[in-house]
Amino acid sequence: PPPVQSPHKVSVIFCVIQRYADNLAIALEDAFPGEIEVQAASDRGTTGRFEVTFKGELIHSKATKGQGKCTTPAEVEAVVSRVRDMLNASK
Repeated sequence: PPPVQSPHKVSVIFCVIQRYADNLAIALEDAFPGEIEVQAASDRGTTGRFEVTFKGELIHSKATKGQGKCTTPAEVEAVVSRVRDMLNASK
């Protein structure tokens, strides 16, 4: 049998409000069941950051790219779409 591949890791760094990270994690894990694993971590202090990293690349950033905290369906879909594009590129 082929070797079992570990899921790709998506890192989410959030400031203060965890539910946005949790909602994004649910959306990503629903879109890519078994393919990815979301690791969310709180940023120390009140930094205003909301950063998503996938395969070592910063793909979403409130602080440096002017993107939001994934509070809207459009922001969540943009991250899901970027992850999908990156997964497809590596197949």
